[in-house]
Amino acid sequence: MNEFNRCQTQLKELYSHGVTSQHVLEFACYQLLYCFFSQQHVDTNAFLRTLKPSFLASGEIQVILQVCRALRNEDFVLFFALYERNDIPFECKHFLKQFFKRMRVVALYSLFSTNCWGITTRIKPSVSLALVKDLLHFESVEEAVEGVKQFGLVFDVSGVASLTEESSKSVVIQANDGLLAMRNQQ
Repeated sequence: MNEFNRCQTQLKELYSHGVTSQHVLEFACYQLLYCFFSQQHVDTNAFLRTLKPSFLASGEIQVILQVCRALRNEDFVLFFALYERNDIPFECKHFLKQFFKRMRVVALYSLFSTNCWGITTRIKPSVSLALVKDLLHFESVEEAVEGVKQFGLVFDVSGVASLTEESSKSVVIQANDGLLAMRNQQ
């Protein structure tokens, strides 16, 4: 990401010296996503003010702004639904993968807890591997198993002969306190 930031900085300087490009809109989309990736919300607002009205009205920027709203609101369902759309502009779909871990932590934390009147409590001691696979946008049960391990969550597959889409419905994942620490780092 550091190289990306250097590239964007160089592009801004070139544009300020009058260099023109037919890819300004594309790099504007990348810049918006980068601002959200690095959680520079003030910079995002400042960048949006510099865009031409025609850019702001473009379908490409509008789609990226929807993604940014989903990220800002931590709406993992909308985020993953947007990722699946065919109208994600340019190569932004590759950039969106950078947000998967962050949104998966948000989703897992949300799955295992609830917030009622400002008080967060754990109400679900476990969820199925199948639900996690589908909700967190893992492509296979095997990828979901590895992903769940990455977050330090515990599950037992000893009662399952082989992990399939159907058998993963009976594999439960236990909540743990490490998830809260990961969530707080986001």
